[in-house]
Amino acid sequence: MTIAGRLKTETAAAHDRLDARLDLLQGREHYAAALARFWGFYAGAEPQLDRWHARAPLVDWPERRKLPALRSDLLALGLTPAAIDALPVRSFEDDPPDAGAGFGWLYVLEGATLGGAVIARHLRKARTVPAAALSFHTLYGRRLGSRWRAFHAALAAWAGDDRARGDAVVAGALATFAAFEEWCLP
Repeated sequence: MTIAGRLKTETAAAHDRLDARLDLLQGREHYAAALARFWGFYAGAEPQLDRWHARAPLVDWPERRKLPALRSDLLALGLTPAAIDALPVRSFEDDPPDAGAGFGWLYVLEGATLGGAVIARHLRKARTVPAAALSFHTLYGRRLGSRWRAFHAALAAWAGDDRARGDAVVAGALATFAAFEEWCLP
């Protein structure tokens, strides 16, 4: 089985559990609170991924950063820059992830971008959230599919058929799902 197939299969339960609990379609206040939690998660994870990328530039990570979009959305929802900077940030270990765990982290974070397109469509239709607050969920625009395929191509090139590498990616993804759920849904 390919690494993409393994990730989809082996993380399905974690993904379904998170989707069921997260429900971003409950209205503006719930959405703003969720994005504030997302900010704290990404503010802790992205510096680690920056260090990971500096050590092993295996994917176009800098172009995939989500914090600027989250900041833009939070500002559109009425938070001030000072309030955003004061939000709690999830702490990660001091060391950046290794290559396998880094790909696992990105699988979850890029998957959130992929799923965000569906969330954005629902929010636009419901008109409960201003369109200016959907940057995070529409980050890649028309390039969403090509960005997802490019990520998977880099992942497949690194993991290949190596079982140990695949195990490391799956473990990194599962750990990221668990950390995200713990942080965003206390």
